[in-house]
Amino acid sequence: MDSQIAIDFVVKYFYWAFLGWIFMTLIQRRHGNKGAKKRMAVLYQAILIFLIMVYATILKMNELTDVYLIIAAIAAILILYLGRKKILPYQRTCRECGKKMSFERVIYYDDPLCKEHDKEEIEILEEVKKKIEEIETEEKSSEDTE
Repeated sequence: MDSQIAIDFVVKYFYWAFLGWIFMTLIQRRHGNKGAKKRMAVLYQAILIFLIMVYATILKMNELTDVYLIIAAIAAILILYLGRKKILPYQRTCRECGKKMSFERVIYYDDPLCKEHDKEEIEILEEVKKKIEEIETEEKSSEDTE
């Protein structure tokens, strides 16, 4: 048996990477429809990790060398390149102002917009402020009547 150091590493640790990616999709669900494309991208990435892990397991079972793992690496790089818009849809800067966005916005939100330019989020914040003002005025009016 020749060297299988890289194969052993992939078989042992890519399982945990795969579980981490699947767990990340569960975390992304809390953002609802705002991050559907990013959630699908993470699933595509998890599938790619899983396929590399399965390929490495087959190599290990057949006692092949690490050289054959290069085929999986080349295939993964090719898939990432060809499907980069769907698999890697992350943009670090705001589309409107060019300001760097927070990690949360880069990973979870589909639209590459910062908080100041995200119209949907601005509307929600305005509604919350109105509700707070209504509650405060109701509390003041109830205190005045007492």
